Amino acid sequence: MSEEKTEAKEKAKVEAKTAAEEKKEAAEKPKAKKKAETKVKAEAKEKPKAAKKAGAKVKAEAKEKPKAEKKAETKVKAEAKEKPAAEKKAETKVKAAAKEKPPVDKKAETAEKAEEKETPKVEAKAETKEKAEEKETPKAEAKAETEEKAEEKETPKAEAKAEAKEKAEEKEMPKAEVKAEAKEKAEEKEKPKAEVKAEPEKKAEEKEKPKAEVKAEPEEKAEKAAEKKKKKVAAEKPLDKMTATELRDLAKEIPEIRGVYGMNKSELLSAIKKSRGIVEEVKRKASTAVRELKQQIRKLKRERQAALEAQDKKRAGIYRRQISRLKKKTRKAA
Repeated sequence: MSEEKTEAKEKAKVEAKTAAEEKKEAAEKPKAKKKAETKVKAEAKEKPKAAKKAGAKVKAEAKEKPKAEKKAETKVKAEAKEKPAAEKKAETKVKAAAKEKPPVDKKAETAEKAEEKETPKVEAKAETKEKAEEKETPKAEAKAETEEKAEEKETPKAEAKAEAKEKAEEKEMPKAEVKAEAKEKAEEKEKPKAEVKAEPEKKAEEKEKPKAEVKAEPEEKAEKAAEKKKKKVAAEKPLDKMTATELRDLAKEIPEIRGVYGMNKSELLSAIKKSRGIVEEVKRKASTAVRELKQQIRKLKRERQAALEAQDKKRAGIYRRQISRLKKKTRKAA
């Protein structure tokens, strides 16, 4: 029952709305009709005004046409009058240009003649330059040769010095051997005395052996542990390939090394090697063989001679510099 009541109420509302809308439309209809009628009347009033305006425009255009035609005719006549004047001006210009041409040509001819006069002078200058250069080249070559000769003179002196050094060292060798023999003999003489002194000490040691053996057991254990550690270290990374932090950690375990944090990598390496009894090998620079250098010099000299014969000065200069460098190396090696 409640649903039916609500539906009836809604229907009543809808019907009321539709009735109100119909009333509004009925009230607005006469107003819309009046508006349309007023519009039609306004358009009817404006039509004769628009027709009058169009007629006035047409009349004005009809009046302006003859004026525009007259203007066009005057323009054409003015252009017809100006044409012959412009043609005359162009002709005068052409004549003036024809008159001006010959002095320009004369200027070019004079410039060409001046150039022809100067060319032999320029050629003469170039020839003198070339001759001066040709004169200077033998001087430069002579200088280079004198330098080479001076260097060649100095090389035997350096070699002689080196030989003298070697001879002095050879002379000093037997003296050192004699000293070593004398030392050995002195040690052999002192041996029996030391043995006599050592006998009572040996007896005392034999008495103390059982006591020492008892004490030595924990020491042996410690030694074994140390050996195990050494083996572990041997199985580790090589020292040279370790980082600075790894080397520092290793150095902390060794009681002999102090001030670990103040050391750099090279100092840590040398300290660890020293504690382990590893002898550091001092790397020496390989001395260049003098014979090989001399062979290179001879080869370069031949190449330089060939370049001079072929008149290739640039190449000859390069070879000369290379030879001088190699000669300096031979002196250093000696």
